[in-house]
Amino acid sequence: MKFGQMMLAFFLLMAILVGTGWYLSPSRQVEVSRAKIPLFDEEGDHYRRNPFFEDDSPGTPDAKAVVEEEQFQFGSMALGTTGKHEFIIKNEGTAPLKLARGPSQCKCTVSALEQDEIPPGATASITLEWTPKDLGEFGQEAVIYTSDPNKKDIHFGVRGTMYENVMKSPANGWSLGSLQDKPVTVDGYLLSQIYDSFEITETSTTSDLISVKVEPINPEDAPQPDSKSGYVLTVVITPPEKAGDIREEVVIKTDLEDYPEFRFPVTGQKFGPMSIIGKGWYASGALFQLGAISASKGETRKYTLFLDNFGEDLKFESVKSNPAFLSLKLTKEESPADAARQRYSLVLDIPPGLEKSVWTDDHPGEIVVTTNHPDLQKLTFKVTMDLQ
Repeated sequence: MKFGQMMLAFFLLMAILVGTGWYLSPSRQVEVSRAKIPLFDEEGDHYRRNPFFEDDSPGTPDAKAVVEEEQFQFGSMALGTTGKHEFIIKNEGTAPLKLARGPSQCKCTVSALEQDEIPPGATASITLEWTPKDLGEFGQEAVIYTSDPNKKDIHFGVRGTMYENVMKSPANGWSLGSLQDKPVTVDGYLLSQIYDSFEITETSTTSDLISVKVEPINPEDAPQPDSKSGYVLTVVITPPEKAGDIREEVVIKTDLEDYPEFRFPVTGQKFGPMSIIGKGWYASGALFQLGAISASKGETRKYTLFLDNFGEDLKFESVKSNPAFLSLKLTKEESPADAARQRYSLVLDIPPGLEKSVWTDDHPGEIVVTTNHPDLQKLTFKVTMDLQ
């Protein structure tokens, strides 16, 4: 083969390789992929990308999009309410400025304009409307595409914090655990980051052993940020003479039309002549804290129960558990009949072959026991555990 023919063949081969490389190049694949994606999202009613610069279009060089505000701090919002804010786009150019709706995290309304254009010197309003569903900080954003090559897209956004209209603390009332003979004092709050003011019109309790005092709180001293109004509640609980469960309520009435009444449960237990000793037992919360347990193997925990002698043996007349697999059994141990305190063995059993589950302080198990003791007719124990 002559030298000239060899060179021609070489250049043809190189051209093929270069062409193949371009055809398979990532940039071309992106272009092909981009071309396959529809410009307009019919379902979302917006453009996926700026339509004014497709196919190397220059847009409108003589248009000039000017926005004084792109981000707005809305501040506090009440849970479940809807917020609105209007943004303004001005065309300071000499040619019409075209607008198109891009992707949005909220409802976005563009003011009615002929063919979505802003004439030179005119303005258009963009209204964002949103309804956050969760407490805490929120952010919503909407994209508006323009034909201005120097400002092809505008990201309008709103930021704020979502609060309950009135926050009750503690949310689930007061769990006092095990009570002795001395009165117990606890505090609570009614706070609002929404209302500038509200009045407490009446306070009451379901037991004469519970008293409540309310005082207005300085928003600067409130335990929650951004509080505008509120009250501190001081509740005093006098334990009953006899042992047993405490299940009462503190009732607070207000002048708020949508929130006329708040109820704070008060729960606890007075054990009186009884005491329990053993690993994981917390008398202050009437709680068996079991920790991690093998769900497949189960576990048995033993405790010692001491009880002032009341003339007969203590008996569990009924035991009801949630979850139902919890078992609590009582057995009397040997001790002199005339001893001041009697000793019992308390056995808490978790059987093998269970499904994995977690029982926490916020979602504990519960064992309710009725006995033959005149001052311990009903006992309620909580159980926390992690079945792994």
